[in-house]
Amino acid sequence: MNKLKPRQDLYLDKDFVSDLLFANDEDTATISWWQSIVKKGRKGTYSLFFSHFYRAYKERILARYADLYPRGLPNIRDDNFFLPEDATDWTLEQVPQLPQPFLGYFHYLPPHDPYLTRADFVDAYLNDGFDPLNKPNHLFSRGRSYDELAYTRRMYDEYCLLADEEFGRIYQQLEQNGILDNTILVLTSDHGEMFERGIEKHYHETLHQPVIKVPLLIFMPGQTKRQDVFHPTSAVDLMPTLLHLTGQSIPDWVEGQVLPPYTNQEPDPQRAVYAVEAKDSPKYGQINPASLMIIKDGYKLTYYTGWERQKNKKDPAIELYDIEADPEEMNNLAPEMTGLRNELMQEVVELAEQASQKAGAPE
Repeated sequence: MNKLKPRQDLYLDKDFVSDLLFANDEDTATISWWQSIVKKGRKGTYSLFFSHFYRAYKERILARYADLYPRGLPNIRDDNFFLPEDATDWTLEQVPQLPQPFLGYFHYLPPHDPYLTRADFVDAYLNDGFDPLNKPNHLFSRGRSYDELAYTRRMYDEYCLLADEEFGRIYQQLEQNGILDNTILVLTSDHGEMFERGIEKHYHETLHQPVIKVPLLIFMPGQTKRQDVFHPTSAVDLMPTLLHLTGQSIPDWVEGQVLPPYTNQEPDPQRAVYAVEAKDSPKYGQINPASLMIIKDGYKLTYYTGWERQKNKKDPAIELYDIEADPEEMNNLAPEMTGLRNELMQEVVELAEQASQKAGAPE
């Protein structure tokens, strides 16, 4: 049984352009919609009348849910409104009906931007006393002030409370239904969010710890006690771990490793884990511009090259941190620890070049 739930099915209303009129040309339709109706384009490119009608239509939807979501409704692209609770309800309806065994992948937008939490979590962290370290602006700073970042961070934290509440609903219901008696449940994320160094959220070039350090929780059937793992792990470890736990063979091409609690093999203390930010690189060919990161033996190196914001500045830019002694990444060791810097840089650049060769244009 294969089942895919289109995300637009959970919108409070249909996306008029990309869903109803131009379902096969979403990108172009969305750009035109934003410029002509949502008024995100240059002055003079939007409709004189329809943009006002559309704004009134949006305001009616927002007013309908103002008590439940006083900061505004969660949405995609400013106008595809949805309720996170509806996604939870749909999941809880579907899972008991799935034939066993099954593999279910559920990707929820919250706590992704925009950070619009439910009324019961609004101001939950107001005056919470948290005073984050004021870090110097980065090469890729967007100029956000300390106060701006502190405010956005609080909005994010309060939105996380909503995501936590909805995951709790899923867990409790699956437990009550007995589904967790023979099901492995994994909670993880594709990225973190950053509120420091003049930068916010995740759509930027940096790979500091707030962006790459994501939650990974695995709930095993019958598990009653928590077990913390402190060895370096990566998202690529999930596939081999799940294959191993379900008695499947692991293909040779799999890059990850079975996670430490589920194998008798001792973790390799010299193992390196990697991350890459290359969304502006071409689909095929050389990975550039790129941010390449490697963590090995307690040290973390990030190599930045080719980005627009590096023009007229040092390129490549290299950062090296002892993240065990300096978890806040305040002391860049690259200028002084040149031997280790060059060794790690060579390893991560060679991997990127291998990946670029594999991504050559198709024949």
